[in-house]
Amino acid sequence: MQSAQLVHTVQQGSPCPPGWHPYHAGRKERKQQAHEKKTKFKKNYATIHETVLLWEKLRPKTITAEDKQALVTKVLRKVKGQVPQLAQHHSASRVIQFCLKHASPQDRQALFDETRANVVELAKSKYGHHLVQKLINVASKDEVPGGGRWVGCVVSQT
Repeated sequence: MQSAQLVHTVQQGSPCPPGWHPYHAGRKERKQQAHEKKTKFKKNYATIHETVLLWEKLRPKTITAEDKQALVTKVLRKVKGQVPQLAQHHSASRVIQFCLKHASPQDRQALFDETRANVVELAKSKYGHHLVQKLINVASKDEVPGGGRWVGCVVSQT
């Protein structure tokens, strides 16, 4: 009974063609509808989606070093100012880690500076702690002497 009411409402209440129903939409239409819905309701969905698409271009081993550097810089420009928030999402955290690994020293330093204030919050995060680990692994010894100077607080050595 509900599906009959839904079909009737869709047919009379929208400019859709007669007989059209959202459950009968093709795969592309359903995918587009889902993308639009996620973009509308999820805060950083569009940024994450764009960066993941760029990351897919970066992943093949056949990409040249110049192209890889250009794409990494493009991704880092897209996420600039949002790294602490994006690092708490599964896909975005992986993209940022990849970019950190392949970034130029200037881009790497910019990521260090941007995440410095939120490192404790990220370290407690489900996905953000992976970025903190990567930051420590790629940092030089003078950037993270025992973690104290980089984090900006006293870290006890156990």
